[in-house]
Amino acid sequence: WQAHEIRWSHPRLAPRRFPVPAWDGGPLLSRRLFLASEQGFGDTIQFLRYVPETIRRGTRVVLDVPAPLVGLARTIEGIERLIASGQPVPQVDLTLPLMSLPLRLGPDAPPPPPPYLAADPDRRARWRERLAGDPRPKVGIAWAGNPGMRNDRRRSLDEAALEPLLGIDSVSFVSLQKERAPPSAWLDAAPDLADFADTAALICELDLVIAVDTAVAHLAGALAKPVWVLLSPAADWRWPRGPRTPWYPSARQLWRDPEGDWGTAIAKIARRLSATPLDREADFR
Repeated sequence: WQAHEIRWSHPRLAPRRFPVPAWDGGPLLSRRLFLASEQGFGDTIQFLRYVPETIRRGTRVVLDVPAPLVGLARTIEGIERLIASGQPVPQVDLTLPLMSLPLRLGPDAPPPPPPYLAADPDRRARWRERLAGDPRPKVGIAWAGNPGMRNDRRRSLDEAALEPLLGIDSVSFVSLQKERAPPSAWLDAAPDLADFADTAALICELDLVIAVDTAVAHLAGALAKPVWVLLSPAADWRWPRGPRTPWYPSARQLWRDPEGDWGTAIAKIARRLSATPLDREADFR
């Protein structure tokens, strides 16, 4: 994890400055630690797994997350105060960027396995009722990331790539995709997803999620829900080459051709979805 600190040498990244010391890994008992989120939604979701261990060591955690993640982060027990990024920071004793937690917790704190997040029962019940009319397996899908991200063109699919899935009627597709219209036969859930707590509630009522490398993939993995992740060869360290990642045991990975064609990966998904019963667990080869 020491090597991960090299991220601060990137000109687009800089740690937030606070008038208190950074935590150096020393005793935390009863001290108030401000954990500052950084980078994207998916990065924050991935590293929230380390917050419970920090609380277990006796610290009083003040957690900062982007506003769309506040409702989701409330499912972590023991946080003293939760604030949305940009809100005033209360008085604290120490501070640390969230993604530096594993370094400071040390080698005796291996990554806790999912699920380390949960969904609100009332929100789940509303989605359960809405989806109850169709007996087929429910498959959520998110095929594109934030177009403002520098490498988005490498990870996102265009709608034409989804064509092999359109004729599959053995499952019921639910679009989790923001800002893009899904095929007319798919349920468009996006207008009813106000934040990631809503998305978590819906994912918990689905049988499977299919996603590119976005926050949706991280969220499904953090909830320990079956998720098939479509990945570019340029994917970063959290998605090791091969069919699985140790970060999310419920995830199965599919890889785009080096030439940039998603066709082979989508064909594999189409064949798997067309088979009955639906096999969510087998590796893709």
